[in-house]
Amino acid sequence: MRSKPCLTLEDVRKLATACEAEAARNKWIVTVAIVDDAGYLLHLQRMDGAGPITVEAATQKARTAALSRRPSRFWEERVKERPVFLKFPDNSGSGRSG
Repeated sequence: MRSKPCLTLEDVRKLATACEAEAARNKWIVTVAIVDDAGYLLHLQRMDGAGPITVEAATQKARTAALSRRPSRFWEERVKERPVFLKFPDNSGSGRSG
């Protein structure tokens, strides 16, 4: 039987603490979303002063990275080349491609 590594609650807590420390060090006012490998939310923290829209942005950014197995930087560069990737992955369920 194969097994795969997965995040434990303790792992998530450590990641969240590290993210909070990095944001404080850089004076970023952000929302941190941590997801599992299927893109399901494990942790969400909206820092004081972060706008409500940052919740959706952080969650979707984390989900896209998890599902595509690519870092956010990859998609930032890809969108510059082909703006249609702004809709990837398309959550509308329409099945249409752009």
